[in-house]
Amino acid sequence: QHVNVNCTSCHTNGQYAGTPKDCYSCHASKDKHNGQFGTDCAACHNTSAWGNVSFDHNNTGFPLTGQHTGVNCTSCHTNGQYAGTPKDCYSCHAAKDAHNGQFGTDCAQCHKTSGWKPATFTNHTFPLNHGGANSNCATCHPGNNYASYTCFSCHDQNKMIRKHAEEGISNISNCVACHPDGREGGD
Repeated sequence: QHVNVNCTSCHTNGQYAGTPKDCYSCHASKDKHNGQFGTDCAACHNTSAWGNVSFDHNNTGFPLTGQHTGVNCTSCHTNGQYAGTPKDCYSCHAAKDAHNGQFGTDCAQCHKTSGWKPATFTNHTFPLNHGGANSNCATCHPGNNYASYTCFSCHDQNKMIRKHAEEGISNISNCVACHPDGREGGD
């Protein structure tokens, strides 16, 4: 792009000797990064066009992987702010937290950057493959309240009351106390 620039744009007041040869000397006033990346414009930009950027995020404290590689820079770096951008998942994804913070803020304990689904929840005490319930958490945890559960989405409550009454069990509110692995015989 420098080929088409008027000579006096760089050589002001008829001065040719000593004209700066670095990008920043001429382009500092147009620096949308406000100096946050230093003065070596050529580290990311080239002379064919400013918009033709080749920034290598792997050289930062947050290498981009999975779905992050296709995200527009301004999605994370709002208002031209680059330094101090959070590096944890929850800072960006809190608004989309379907768990309402019930599992804390370490999204990576279940999710990967390749995609939110499938999630691999390894801290679950009850077998996730019980009756095919692993495909939908709400089957056992209605209303996305993961602190409580119900078995009666799949198991007929009246039938379970009768069956347990035959064995002298009247309180069936905590199924996993007797059936920690989801089997009929329990422990």
